[in-house]
Amino acid sequence: MTERAKDGEALLPTVHWLERDSTLARARLDIDADLAVFDGHFPQAPIVPGVAQVHWAITLAEQCLTLPDRSRFARLDALKFQQVIRPGDTVELALEWQAERSTLAFRLTSAAGPHASGRVIYRG
Repeated sequence: MTERAKDGEALLPTVHWLERDSTLARARLDIDADLAVFDGHFPQAPIVPGVAQVHWAITLAEQCLTLPDRSRFARLDALKFQQVIRPGDTVELALEWQAERSTLAFRLTSAAGPHASGRVIYRG
């Protein structure tokens, strides 16, 4: 099921799962130009906002990994945005759930190199 904004625009890119198990997942994301995240960000040179990238990582991780409830979210650590993601790009999302640390590590990369990475920390 695709997550949608109030006006019906998709909030998530097209996802093609490459690997999924209880602690690791990888997916290819096709960044469609009609995603809601591009509305107003920025009309002349659209890019995916960093908050959308973090949202994608958490939402997609919840689809295939056993994560704590979102109410246990504590903070983001080591968050880095190295390169912009534009409409029409294809990126790979790598997810790793580290249960002993209550941490979700994520990385967005493409043939152009790293785009974003970070850790989502949950209260134990």
